[in-house]
Amino acid sequence: VTGSILPKGDHDWYAFEVGSQGEYEFAITDVPLELDMHARVYNAEGNAISGWLAPLRAGGEMRGKVNIPEPGHYFVEVVDGNDDARSIDTYTLTITPASGATP
Repeated sequence: VTGSILPKGDHDWYAFEVGSQGEYEFAITDVPLELDMHARVYNAEGNAISGWLAPLRAGGEMRGKVNIPEPGHYFVEVVDGNDDARSIDTYTLTITPASGATP
């Protein structure tokens, strides 16, 4: 999916469903140069199940893996790391199974 951080302080939320427990890779690509994209994963009850996944630098891609404990409904929050930048340009969020998990 694509999204944008607009206005400053915007927090984007995405829901996703997984068919099995396992490790999933989260990537934010096509990042506007002024944004420092971070993501955190939550379970259906709204409890964080990961720490913040962060890029090496502003404008850089964010890639990280999260162990999803069981099949079901989850959320990912996407933000500019310091809530101090915005961009009309879009980023791309992808979630893919790693280690044999099924989407």
